[in-house]
Parts: sequence; C-alpha cells; structure tokens
Amino acid sequence: MSSKEEKKVEDEEYEAPLTDPKEILKHRISLDLMKTRLTEYFLKNNIYSYHIVEAPSDYYHKTLEERRVILNTHTKDIICKSIILENTAYDESIKNEFYQKYYLTVVQYTNEFNAEKIAKNLKNFINDKFNLKLANKHFHFRLAKNEVAFEMTGFTFNAIGPFLMKCKDMKILFPKNLYEIYPQYFFVGGGEYELKVGMCVDDFMKLLGKNTIVLDSATY
Repeated sequence: MSSKEEKKVEDEEYEAPLTDPKEILKHRISLDLMKTRLTEYFLKNNIYSYHIVEAPSDYYHKTLEERRVILNTHTKDIICKSIILENTAYDESIKNEFYQKYYLTVVQYTNEFNAEKIAKNLKNFINDKFNLKLANKHFHFRLAKNEVAFEMTGFTFNAIGPFLMKCKDMKILFPKNLYEIYPQYFFVGGGEYELKVGMCVDDFMKLLGKNTIVLDSATY
C-alpha cells in the first residue's frame, strides 16, 4: 500500500460502533431494508451484474488491501467511494442540465483526488457539448458539508452511493480510467456504511448513464 493510499484511508471518518441492543437491531433492519431496496431497483431495471457485499462494521478501520480481500476483487483500483462536490462558483444565471451546484463524484481510492482537473475537464465537456464559453471562474469545487450531502442523497458520510439518491437529477462524475481496467467492474457505496455494491461499468451506464459524465480524473 502506498503512502498516498495510507493517508487517504487514515483521513476517513469512522462510524462509532453500536453498543445499545436496540440501536443494533434498528441498524440491522436498516441494512436488510437497503439490501432489499437495492435488489428490487436493480432487477426492475434489468441489471444483473450487481453484487451487494455486507462488509464488517470495522471496514473503515481496515487497510485498502484488507478491503480488497473483503470485496474479493482482483485489484484495489476498482474500489471507489462516492463524494458530493459543491461548486462554490456556481452561477444561477447559467441554465444548463449539466452545469449544477452539486455533483456526485465517483473516486478511486488509488487515484489522488484532483478538484482542479475535474473542474477543468467538466468545463471543457459542457463547452464542447453545448457550444458554450464557460470560464474557469464558473467552477470551484470543494467537498460538500455532511448535512448538505445527506440532504441531496439521503445517505450519511461513508454510506453515500449513486443508487436510489433523493436527488434523482444530480449529475454523476465518473472516472474515465475505470474503462481501462479489465474486467470493467467496480465497487461503490450502497446507502449504508457496511454495504458495498459491485457492478459492470456497462450496466452502470445503462442504469444511470443519462445523468453521468465520464471524465479523465486520473493523476497517475
């Protein structure tokens, strides 16, 4: 595990372990309900490559290699997290379906997050697709506050995922280099901090492609 990977894992916030029996039971019910909702959602939309994994409650205390073993993946490069980015330079006077104040961003743990590169490539995508001339001043990303992320997705920190979000029209920024890893399969959050969802990239695009922007965000 590289020092960069170690830093990103160490910097994560951990869920406090539940000790009260009633809270444990309540959380167990939430987990099972979320599994059912995800399964029904995928099958309703004819998505069959999905794989829901219930990780141990100390998942976020583990190294990236230990997480790879839990998810049974062939590489750490396909283990991803979802974060909500806020464009603090958002201009309400610009009306465009892909220019928004908030974005869900799929980030690989093995890829250093680069907000400036994402902003630049998103700007170029929107300008090219819609023949616009948005400037750098219209983009400045930061991590959205936890309460804002919850309001947008319905999920708490470390549980955020792109499936069944409250804000159904929020655009998703997807790393282009996941297409370059064979097989084209990845894992992302599933709505509860123990739940991780694996899926083929093609199925993900079939399901959420209309709201997804594929960008080059790799820094290695």
